[in-house]
Amino acid sequence: AADCDGLIGVTALLAAPGVGKTHLCDDIARLDATLPLVLDGEQLFVDGDNRHLLAVPVTFANGGMQWTPKSHESAALAVWPRVELLVRVVFAHFVGVDRRSDDRFAAVARAIAPQLPRELTVRHVLDALAYDRAQALGVTEDTIHVLLVVDELLSACDSNKVYRDAVDALHNARRGCVVSTLEQTPVLRGEQVGGGATAQPDRTGSRRPLRWLPMPMLDTFAWCKANGVRDETQKRLYVLSSGHPRTMQFVREVISKQPDAPATAIVGAVNDKRTDRSPHAAQPFLWAALANVPLPLRTAGHTPTAFATAVQAGVLINGVRTAFNQQLPPAVPLVSLFDVLDVAEPWLRALPQLVWTLVDKLDGKAFERVHVLRTAAMFVLHRMARDTDFHMDTGGEQLSTLQLFSDEPTGANVLFGGAHFLHVPAGSTIEEMSIDVHQAQGIVHTVTDNLWTAPDGGWTHARDGDQLLPRRGAGGGGGAAGGDDKLALLKPLRLVYTTYDTNEAFDSAVVVPTTAGTPHLVLFENKFSRGDAKNKFTSDDMLLKVRKARTRLDELFGDEKYKEHLFREAGIGGEKQVTLCFVVLRKHSVAVETLKKQLRKAHNATPIAFNVVLLDHAALVQHYGDTLAPSVALCEHVLDASTISAATLAGAAGAVARTE
Repeated sequence: AADCDGLIGVTALLAAPGVGKTHLCDDIARLDATLPLVLDGEQLFVDGDNRHLLAVPVTFANGGMQWTPKSHESAALAVWPRVELLVRVVFAHFVGVDRRSDDRFAAVARAIAPQLPRELTVRHVLDALAYDRAQALGVTEDTIHVLLVVDELLSACDSNKVYRDAVDALHNARRGCVVSTLEQTPVLRGEQVGGGATAQPDRTGSRRPLRWLPMPMLDTFAWCKANGVRDETQKRLYVLSSGHPRTMQFVREVISKQPDAPATAIVGAVNDKRTDRSPHAAQPFLWAALANVPLPLRTAGHTPTAFATAVQAGVLINGVRTAFNQQLPPAVPLVSLFDVLDVAEPWLRALPQLVWTLVDKLDGKAFERVHVLRTAAMFVLHRMARDTDFHMDTGGEQLSTLQLFSDEPTGANVLFGGAHFLHVPAGSTIEEMSIDVHQAQGIVHTVTDNLWTAPDGGWTHARDGDQLLPRRGAGGGGGAAGGDDKLALLKPLRLVYTTYDTNEAFDSAVVVPTTAGTPHLVLFENKFSRGDAKNKFTSDDMLLKVRKARTRLDELFGDEKYKEHLFREAGIGGEKQVTLCFVVLRKHSVAVETLKKQLRKAHNATPIAFNVVLLDHAALVQHYGDTLAPSVALCEHVLDASTISAATLAGAAGAVARTE
């Protein structure tokens, strides 16, 4: 459509690799010749006949061609970019779009290019095609609309020249142009009129209207419903694709060929299909992806960063936001995290465990496991990213010590962003507390016992029933026989998670080494707040749990029978070394300021010497980011369900044993 100045606009399809730009371009080029196109209730073409629309598809999906003319070839080939779009238009219309390789096209193009008059332009060709179509239909030329569809503009040898040649053909209201690109191209962004550097442009440099059509990731639950996917395990596998259409296609292909295959085989086969986008290439971006830390797309010299190159290669699945931001957090499909065990150091075992939690072990406690596994992985990922100076290589913020909590939404050196500091006793350093992760091993000890007590034989390992974490003097002093899984002490940065139903006030815990030299204990209480009044997590509920924690901590540090408790033996000597952190999924009725007042009142009556922090739903969504968003959706899906049969939870036998 033309604007008030008579300038014809350009439409840009915007999406990451594998989201469907090429598919949509093909659909535009294959419009049914008899199906009426309607806009705002009016047919677009005479008598609803789509033959009045001539779509000319051109693709650079296999990359532009750069070759030197042979001695006997025309000198015109020495300036190949000048005629690249022209030759592709001619080739596509008379021969057809060939996506198999550029070798065949190159051979034909070498024959076509020397025969084209030097003054010939894309505008001339499109006008000629319109005239030819009008003659075939027996209509006047002014009823024919020509739409030039340029797929993967950025892959052209000279995208600037190709773009200028394309828009040069838009000389009247019956000409249109659609381009597809994985990001807001320098061609268009550099011509932006008005707005800041990160604003969405609505004009090109020649002041043509510019309309963006962003293509986001799919809503996998809605897609499964629309496509009749009822099997719970299959549904979760689609969700693990993170809504990335190409990865979803891989899942569908594998399931269709192996409908009875265990989840392990399906995930393995899907990742085999993603070999060119393997965790080897994604690994440097995992800290930023799982911490939702933005990275720059361009260097100070305006060249693509390693991050931008990974997006273009399909290693990452960043989508529509590349149009409007110079920086954004990397995103990877959750399913690919399973294979990270094969390419990274063994301490990243928490990531494949997280994947299997969402497929094989998805139940009412899934949210607790996802949180503890993510936390374990984040310690290791921050250390790995810091040691490689990756952020500095891409122009990002330098990594240093890791801040435990921050009220800022996210940060390159923040573990838990968006935190609400509900109660911070005098002298506490929790708001600035930093920890040293150089010894992080990403290990989670899962036990079945109450972690407030200290059984004589030790805590029971949930996987094999062995005794874990025996006290000194109970089961072998400094450690019982049987390997590293049996520890006399809870080592720093190793999380312990209990499946005990009534472990008051917390579900998991970790001792963190602070940069000040004093260990600190963080107790995590995970809650899912349903929408109904009966199941909402309220400020009264939170206050009750704080009181229970205070009672238990008073016993732990005041009673000599607990002197060999794993927390005390880890160097935790009192409540000032403790933080109780509530992690709440979904909406709740906790009024933060009201709760702060309630805690102050309770503290004045009976001192609360430990910190109380809240990570609410907004904080989780923020610091989980696009990569872990599907895990939140799956946990909500299960926790909202009234019943989940054992059959729907059938996954791969031995999956947990493999990852642990």
